[in-house]
Amino acid sequence: MLAQTRHCRRLLESENIEAMVERAHYELVRSWTNVGLTRAMKGLFDELRRAMQTVSTESERIRKLVRETY
Repeated sequence: MLAQTRHCRRLLESENIEAMVERAHYELVRSWTNVGLTRAMKGLFDELRRAMQTVSTESERIRKLVRETY
């Protein structure tokens, strides 16, 4: 349970989120077209969505584990 909690916390650390935003910013700056801008923003939101989905899945596992334990 602690390992799963640590994994969720790592995903949500500000450094990880900031790294995602910095990568998107780099791609946005390099883009000269609407297609490039759209692709960069889509990439950022896809990455954020994956992280949040992982946190949601892990949270559900933790909840079930706690429920079974108690």
